[in-house]
Amino acid sequence: MQTHSVTDIVVALACGHLSNHGIFSSVSNISEDTITDDLSTSSISKLNYAINRAIKVLYSRYVIITDEVLLVQQAGRTDYYVSNDVATLDYDSIDYDTYIYITDEDISSEDTEYSYVTEEPTLRVVNSDGVILNTSNVIKIVGAYDEVGNELSINDPTAMKSIFTATKTKLIIPSPTDTNILSLVYQLGHHKININTTTDNYDTLKKLVYLPEEYLPALYSYCAYMIYSGGTSQEHTTAANRFLQTYELECQNLEKYGLDNAFSSEPDNNFHTKGWV
Repeated sequence: MQTHSVTDIVVALACGHLSNHGIFSSVSNISEDTITDDLSTSSISKLNYAINRAIKVLYSRYVIITDEVLLVQQAGRTDYYVSNDVATLDYDSIDYDTYIYITDEDISSEDTEYSYVTEEPTLRVVNSDGVILNTSNVIKIVGAYDEVGNELSINDPTAMKSIFTATKTKLIIPSPTDTNILSLVYQLGHHKININTTTDNYDTLKKLVYLPEEYLPALYSYCAYMIYSGGTSQEHTTAANRFLQTYELECQNLEKYGLDNAFSSEPDNNFHTKGWV
């Protein structure tokens, strides 16, 4: 996954989409090393919000990062959850050379080859209540596989072994088999970034944006839309609408040329269900 410094994104906005906006009027030198020095606290807050919102919109619209977890089925239990609300991760107390795991009994760490600059720390478990925990933002389940690697249909009532998603993070297995294992693939969100940070490990992580290069034009357009939509003048309203349209055009280009990493779990069986062989 390609990474981008958040200050690089701010520089790109200052030189391009937001070059005529007053948010950068106090900046005397547009460079990665100094651009945040002259920005007011209010401007930094607005840029933080706009960039985080743009990242969230793109990560929700496209499957950019996925992760996988093993689900142990339990007899009589049909509902299982992928949730990040049940556990939190304290960045200030972790060792960035380890993964942190939670069990039903306690919290323990296990050594792995791991670097904080390439992946956000995760926290995984399937506990006795059938709850899957992950500290990264879980957006939705996008795939499921049985013990031998066969892909299971999702939300297809015509398939014999289909599983269902009542919500984006709630999985329903109509006929669970005790101790059988499912491999779930789920779409992840992005950690929050912060422009105004120091250089320790935690803040370095928060200054990295994980996004393929081809998504950046859409990111810039949505950031500009968010900044201009906060204004009340007719000029700002017009600019906000223009950048929102530009964002949609950039997304259409991603989809048109197959650059959006499309992930589809929808069944393609229309001919069979409508009488065709």
